[in-house]
Amino acid sequence: MSKGLIDKLSQKDIHARADAGRQLSKVGEPEHILPLLQAAIQDPSPGVRLYAVGAAADILSRYRVGKAAKGISKADRESYFNSFKHVDPGQNAGVFSVIAVLGLPDLCRRLLTGLQDPRLDVRTGAIVGTYRYFISHAAVKDRKLKAELLKLLTSARLRPDVLSAIVRLVAQCGWQEARGEIQALQGRFGQVDEAIEMSLAWLDEQADDQTLLGTWASYGRDAGEVSEDKTPTEYLLIAPLVAARFHADGVETMRWSTENKRITLGDTTHSMRRMTLDEPVDHEMVQAIQLEGQTWFRTATGAAALAERFSSSPESVATEAGRLLAETFLSALPESAVGERIKARVELAVGMNDAALLRLEALGAKKSVSAEVLYYLAQARQAQGNDAGARECWTAFLEKARKTNPLREEVEALLKG
Repeated sequence: MSKGLIDKLSQKDIHARADAGRQLSKVGEPEHILPLLQAAIQDPSPGVRLYAVGAAADILSRYRVGKAAKGISKADRESYFNSFKHVDPGQNAGVFSVIAVLGLPDLCRRLLTGLQDPRLDVRTGAIVGTYRYFISHAAVKDRKLKAELLKLLTSARLRPDVLSAIVRLVAQCGWQEARGEIQALQGRFGQVDEAIEMSLAWLDEQADDQTLLGTWASYGRDAGEVSEDKTPTEYLLIAPLVAARFHADGVETMRWSTENKRITLGDTTHSMRRMTLDEPVDHEMVQAIQLEGQTWFRTATGAAALAERFSSSPESVATEAGRLLAETFLSALPESAVGERIKARVELAVGMNDAALLRLEALGAKKSVSAEVLYYLAQARQAQGNDAGARECWTAFLEKARKTNPLREEVEALLKG
């Protein structure tokens, strides 16, 4: 597929060439970077040049941190840079995004030079590149370039668009120590004052441990990394005292605490950046947490969905932390029929069998009873040693459940046993 997309870059049709760039942005591999950079410089269409350089940057973004970074050698990274190093960024300001994700930090001084360019399009490209560089975990230890960037805030020559961008970046990266620098800019430009107000609000949110409470989603990648995958790979629920990590293998429940820009989840302590970032699917600015090379975004995923997953892993949640987390779910779930059913599942998962039985018996006494309620009522009765009552529920379940219900096979086997 990718070979065909590279061939499209040579077609006469502008739309075909632009489409190749759009698709390679998500599925391209390192061998596609040089052809894309060539198109970014030589293609007669500004649109195609823009898509091509963006695709090259997006491919590189997938090779910045962790094991993936070893997928492109330093020599290859240098060859990518050499292919456009003499190009005036006015020809394609997207080269700043390539520099930002190239994995050669010594070159990133060029981003700051671009921020001071008199041409608006060049400055805009440098702003985007600067954002992409600093939000990555790969740039966390680049204190020298960060200091140079913040020093620009005192420059009398810096234009309001760049000042505003740097002010926002301070909060996007969670640089609490730079509050004084951005507050000192108040009153210089209206445009900058708006950015300062927004930035300080974001920093205030990040400074409060209470705003860690809630649900976070991770796509399993670095901040700014572009991928075709739109589905979170993990969720992290942080509640008072306890947390749960939901992943493909199940659920881990644990205690948590924070201290000095670090978070301890169970037995593991991570460096932590509190940030405000562009969510990669919804493209809204939301709170984020960066734990090493993995970034988590605030999500509106509800308690019901996570409680269902929590209840599906009874072996891993029947712990002290699991029982504390169960209390969080029980208080968050609605007092509807569905909410009561999920509460009962949570109680069964952590061994609160008496409470689950009372809740399910009440639901089972209603005129209209769902097959799911009967299934879990059978579990609750069986947990209390009432095997006859459980069989009664299983029989009623088979009468209610659709032929396609995935639980039918299990219940039929239980009745035969």
